[in-house]
Amino acid sequence: MKEYKSIKELYIGNNKLTSSGGTFIANNLPSTELEILSLGGNKIQKEGLTALLSAISFGSKITHLDLSDNDFTLDDFEKISGFLKEDPEIVSLNLSKNNLDGQKAYTLGLGLQKLSKLKKLNLSEMGIIPDVSGVVFFNGINCEELIVDNNILQDVGFMILSKCLMRSKNIKRLSMKNTKIGSIGVSHMVIFIGQCKNLEELHLEGNVLNEGDSILLSDAIKTQPNLKVFIKRAEVSIEKVQDNSSIILVD
Repeated sequence: MKEYKSIKELYIGNNKLTSSGGTFIANNLPSTELEILSLGGNKIQKEGLTALLSAISFGSKITHLDLSDNDFTLDDFEKISGFLKEDPEIVSLNLSKNNLDGQKAYTLGLGLQKLSKLKKLNLSEMGIIPDVSGVVFFNGINCEELIVDNNILQDVGFMILSKCLMRSKNIKRLSMKNTKIGSIGVSHMVIFIGQCKNLEELHLEGNVLNEGDSILLSDAIKTQPNLKVFIKRAEVSIEKVQDNSSIILVD
């Protein structure tokens, strides 16, 4: 790959590179011109991950990094957290489909707190639950677009997350599909919508919403003319929201 010095995007996901493949990639990154590196689904761990993060840290312009579905261990997340603490140039980070239970969440959260340039963060399908470690984890999130689909946030998890996002006030797009948020979460969502004036998109498809929830959301959105809320058609009373163009019903 050293022959391709000028390439700016490299996509080699789902190739089962494993640790040795990660080391090979690290040793052959195409100079400092590379901006987008996608390595999802390769099970890159241990020495391979260490070499890769080291290569990105020194002399690299990488701004978009995809490390999804690599089955990271706690040790791996400690390495990732250490890398993030150095505040690299990363503006888009995808860590989805890596299990983030317990200590892993705490460890990663400490690294996320240090990122100053991050704009988009994908944490979907990571087994995130609203436990003690989740408090520290969510405190580290400060970006414009956050994806936490298919995690068991529940109402408590959203309450913790929303308080963190309201402090930063940078969030523009938030996706929480299939996160088991119900009526209690929606009541806090009304406050969240009122506080986050920059919010443009809110995805709630697949949650535990009832007719009263749809009415609350419909009323709250009226104060935010630029906001679009996405809900599954089967989850709401169409008659209550059909006159609100800010609610997008998804089949």
